[in-house]
Amino acid sequence: MNTQFRQAQSGFTLIELVVVIVILGILAATALPKLQGLDTDAKYAVLDGAIAAIQSAAAISYAKAKASNTFASIAAQVILPDGVTISTSACSGAVTYTTGALSRSFTLDASVCS
Repeated sequence: MNTQFRQAQSGFTLIELVVVIVILGILAATALPKLQGLDTDAKYAVLDGAIAAIQSAAAISYAKAKASNTFASIAAQVILPDGVTISTSACSGAVTYTTGALSRSFTLDASVCS
């Protein structure tokens, strides 16, 4: 009768559950350091995207007008993500992520702006 009762039981033992928890802890401990720097990488990707948008706007503006444009008119065509600002001088500038100390510099082709 005792053997029939044991066959009817199903589930996990405490040792099996502890082993699974330990394995999950080891996986979490190895994955956490790899995920910690992703916010900075994402912010740099936003800056690189903004620079690409400015360069595309300059090329499109030059192609439409068939003449050079001012940097202000080129920058006005670009919708920037939240927290991103542009500082310019002539055909070069810096795109800054204002929530941190991150920035990228860029230069446009002299033929597209004056």
